Amino acid sequence: KQSRKIFYGHWRPTGEDILITRASSDRFEIHCHGGHAAPDSILETLETAGFQKISSEEMASHLHNSVWKSETAKALSRSLTPKTAKLILRQYQIADETWSRWNSEIRINPEVVIAELEQSLRWAAWGIDLNRPRSVVFCGQPNVGKSSLVNAILGFGRSIVDAVAGTTRDVISHVSAIEGWPVELKDTAGLREAAGEIESVGIRFARQEICNADLLIAVLDASEGPVLVDSFLNALTDQFGRRPAIVVRNKIDLISSADLSTVSHLSVPVIDTSTVTGLGMETLLAEIGNQLVPKLPPPDLLIALTTAQQSELRRTLTSIQAMSLQ
Repeated sequence: KQSRKIFYGHWRPTGEDILITRASSDRFEIHCHGGHAAPDSILETLETAGFQKISSEEMASHLHNSVWKSETAKALSRSLTPKTAKLILRQYQIADETWSRWNSEIRINPEVVIAELEQSLRWAAWGIDLNRPRSVVFCGQPNVGKSSLVNAILGFGRSIVDAVAGTTRDVISHVSAIEGWPVELKDTAGLREAAGEIESVGIRFARQEICNADLLIAVLDASEGPVLVDSFLNALTDQFGRRPAIVVRNKIDLISSADLSTVSHLSVPVIDTSTVTGLGMETLLAEIGNQLVPKLPPPDLLIALTTAQQSELRRTLTSIQAMSLQ
């Protein structure tokens, strides 16, 4: 009953010396002399007693599944939101069945397994990023309400808000969740010619975050007309080589509908918001979630959640492709 305790004895049908150890609650290891006679006799006796013989490939597959599920369990323990935990749990549940099915299909129809592995690899980057908070960066000129927006999303005052331009002089970040996805919201210093050395450093940090953002949101004052909007967005493109995924026109509560300019010519979503009245905030959150994760993988597709699992999928694919060419 004690795991890893070694027992010595003789195999009665042949008199062979054997060693037996209990590797786990449901697995034993039997060690005997080399060659064919001893192991064949042991296997024959066990099969007569009702045990099922499996190939070394199937055994390797079983052990592989255990390692794969172990990595998946670790990923599950690092989940930051219920939504990501549910997705990872599903991966844990389908791992055994998927690897077993692939192992059977390889001999009959390797093209099916190759197609599934290729599809799995296309989703690997998504799976590996599942537990990583995506960087959502708010950028814009001073006093357009970036800090107020971040505070409104978080539900508390993470960033200092003041009417004085240049109040935010550093990148203020906080990990949260939007639409169930882990995010790191980043409030950056207003983009302008710096008024001093400290603000200059903050603007430099803001530029770094803009370049590295998973999702870039440009915040503008709702009173700004199309010309100023285009000017700012073009400046972002010229300086950073990217345009924002979402444009927010903030402080909409201060503008009458008659004075609100149309910017329908933009190729990205434009959302009008007010942190005072809450107008547009739900729409903004939904759009952020949609931009971060526009679609989900098929529910029964095995997906790598770690770089080690991704490498294993690649090795398996390469091996099967080589076998199919023989």
